[in-house]
Amino acid sequence: RCDQAAKVSLSGSLREKVSKKRTRTFKLGPVRASVNANVSKDLALKLSTSARNGLKAKKSESLKLTLTATNANGKSTATTTVSLKRG
Repeated sequence: RCDQAAKVSLSGSLREKVSKKRTRTFKLGPVRASVNANVSKDLALKLSTSARNGLKAKKSESLKLTLTATNANGKSTATTTVSLKRG
């Protein structure tokens, strides 16, 4: 949620552990949208078929997301990394 109207772009990468020494990286997005001040908005990234298959196989994965917001005052970027854990 932002206190100013802005144009946002969400992109990311999904890293999947294939074996002990090998990982596979899938690029996600970008997804663009306009947001109004003080209103939250859901953005959905689409996964490729092989990325969805890795989720079904319960492989070890991590997700890195980058949100870029641009308004009249300029550009701001926030990045976060999330480890996907299975219960």
